Amino acid sequence: MSQDRNRHFVNETGASVPEVWKSPDGQLTLIVALQGYADAGQAVGHAGELLLEELDHRTLASFNSEELLDYRSRRPPVTMEGSRIREVKNLELTLDAVKDNSGAPFLLLTGPEPDFRWDSFSTAVADLAEQYGVTRTIALYSAPMTVPHTRPMNILAHGNDAKALAANHTWGQKFVIPGAASLRLEDEMVRRDRIAVGFTAQVPHYVAQSEYPEAVLGLLRAVSGSGSLDLPLGELEQEVENVRQVLDEQVGESEEIQQVVNTLEQHYDAERQRRLSLESNPLIGTNGNVPTADELGAELEQFLAGEISRTDGRFEYPVTDVELVEEVTDQEELKETPEADSTLENSSVEEPREEDQDVGKHDDGADNPPRSWRKWFRR
Repeated sequence: MSQDRNRHFVNETGASVPEVWKSPDGQLTLIVALQGYADAGQAVGHAGELLLEELDHRTLASFNSEELLDYRSRRPPVTMEGSRIREVKNLELTLDAVKDNSGAPFLLLTGPEPDFRWDSFSTAVADLAEQYGVTRTIALYSAPMTVPHTRPMNILAHGNDAKALAANHTWGQKFVIPGAASLRLEDEMVRRDRIAVGFTAQVPHYVAQSEYPEAVLGLLRAVSGSGSLDLPLGELEQEVENVRQVLDEQVGESEEIQQVVNTLEQHYDAERQRRLSLESNPLIGTNGNVPTADELGAELEQFLAGEISRTDGRFEYPVTDVELVEEVTDQEELKETPEADSTLENSSVEEPREEDQDVGKHDDGADNPPRSWRKWFRR
């Protein structure tokens, strides 16, 4: 499929990222905040709106809504006043260049998730990302989960960015989830050998249909850390405290709701303890995955290579307890056997040769430890 065909629904403004907006280190992040089914607590949509409201930006491209959206599944809001229609709000899907608080640039894709042509849409956005020099893509999601609002917000990370995965919890196991246009875009960026990471906020299921600013804050903090961006979070932090107080008051008014929240807290604490146990287990990663045979073999090869390099290319096999027992037993049997004693007395003991006298020494002249004191591997 040609590039023109993929981008026929893209309306580029002709604007380019201004030179003064370009990052001095050549790094440019694309944040994907598409409103769709994976937007519990309206966290993803509000994250994109907040960035556009608070930060300086200019539109680089827009997308033809009639080509990508089903208005019957996502009806544009219409404002009526008296007997007249005052406003019909358009559904806009745009790509903007934005500057953070410190002036660092990034790109922001916002608007409703396309209903149609995900492949063409993802290809078109990836082409634009390459055109503007994007080096990292961060997609935002939020999902309703059985977690309480009284515990810290969990952000789950996935993707090919090792640093982002190490700094956050991950899904940890194999899951099959419904697809999304943002996931399709992530896959396209990875195919083009670009860094792509997704962050998912775990929203308490009982507030998933309402605005939940703590999920917005959690996502933007993850973006700020992964993309090295200075984002406006001050007012949002205060809003989080206000909403939490309201939720606490509502929970306190119902004993039944209190029991539900208490149960969720117990499950949350048990899961947290399980993760801590996994982190302390050297054979199991924090994801709960056991290393594969290939991974264990690679670790062993790396270890043995280090041991050989420390002994100037010489490798000494470890002495097992069985070998030590057999050696001691053989010596005791020789001492207890008269024939062995006479044989030893009559045998001529050959004087050690000069070159053999250095067998028990290292190259630096130091004596080797006795055989029974050797470690599994020489350090």
